[in-house]
Amino acid sequence: MPDKSRVEQLLATDWVREPTRRALQTRLDTPVKTEPEYFSAVAFRQLQFICARLIPQPQQEVDLPGSLDTQLKHGSGKGWRYDMLPPDEQLFETGIQAVNATAIHLYQQEFGNLDEYQQDELLERVQRGEVNTADWQNLNAAAFFTELLASLVSIFYSHPAGRDECGDRSFADAHGWSDLGLNAASDLPDYTLDKG
Repeated sequence: MPDKSRVEQLLATDWVREPTRRALQTRLDTPVKTEPEYFSAVAFRQLQFICARLIPQPQQEVDLPGSLDTQLKHGSGKGWRYDMLPPDEQLFETGIQAVNATAIHLYQQEFGNLDEYQQDELLERVQRGEVNTADWQNLNAAAFFTELLASLVSIFYSHPAGRDECGDRSFADAHGWSDLGLNAASDLPDYTLDKG
């Protein structure tokens, strides 16, 4: 069995209040989704490839596609949208399909079958809004990219593994935060444990 992550080690201490511990432990224990509940199977598969390029992870610790799928299924997104964009439920499905259709148009194969260089090049074109196939006529490509990336980053850093990656200890909330200035000392135990 692999060693516990630094976040898991900290969660096991009295530095974390029980409600915070439960919430983060639930996120740690949620299995990776293999079948979508909201996205079509094709869009979900392409989303998996897109996520792997936008936020590469050595191990699939944070289930970005599955978490986005769950958010959309339950309508638990950010609760607002730009008036130039459709609701998230439509935005992401349509945008992912447009990315895949653009890959087919430019490279004669689906996004997931492209090499990493081609995937990155295509995503950069979407980010810059430099895609003009029919699939993008009613959807602002750059705005879609921004919204997708913002959603994935939010999912990543709300997960304990994302927090672990950047050494975030802000969830250690049981004893309060009295030293908030730059270079201020903290009572929190050393958190530079080796991940192994």
